[in-house]
Amino acid sequence: MHVLRVLSLASLALLASQPLPASAQAGNRWQSVQALPPQTRIQVKTEGHKADCVVTAVTDDKLTCSQSVFSRSEIKSIKLLNKTKSTLGGLLLGTGIGAGVGA
Repeated sequence: MHVLRVLSLASLALLASQPLPASAQAGNRWQSVQALPPQTRIQVKTEGHKADCVVTAVTDDKLTCSQSVFSRSEIKSIKLLNKTKSTLGGLLLGTGIGAGVGA
């Protein structure tokens, strides 16, 4: 199941990076947002506001997160968050520093 999720998130990134006509671009990007599975960790940016949240639901005109609701028109960008990657990096960095100090 984890492999399937990684593949689907990779395909979302690929879709978002493809150049499209301006009218089709917004629709396809929102379809990518609608394809996000519940419990996906994201960062949403609006005009003057940035929030990290967990996706609850996505409709045709709004994104509902764990603590906020955003209308489609106010969203400037959405970024997938990968806490596992940063936690693993911090763990490896801490282990390297500890080994260096210990030696």
